[in-house]
Amino acid sequence: MPDTTDKPRCSMRIFDMWHGRTCVKSGTVQFQGKWYCAQHNPEAVAARHKARDAKWEAASVARQKVRAREAAVQKFCAGVPTEELERFVRVGRPLSTMLAEAHL
Repeated sequence: MPDTTDKPRCSMRIFDMWHGRTCVKSGTVQFQGKWYCAQHNPEAVAARHKARDAKWEAASVARQKVRAREAAVQKFCAGVPTEELERFVRVGRPLSTMLAEAHL
């Protein structure tokens, strides 16, 4: 059985609500003189955070586009009677056609 006492340990400190401890995993990557396991490797952590932030940003941009479209629809439909709007929705006509006809 190999001797595990010579293997470096991950140097990341992990904290819960009241206590802190050192990660118990073996170090696999040395970064700036300290050993880190694959989970706590600073470069891998940064890459995961970058991917997560990009995903969140894309979702945020999508939500902003939906809100902007909804605001535009509210603005352009401000003077159109509800019955007229419902009639165009039931027929399935494009919003641009409905707005052009309603505001003429």
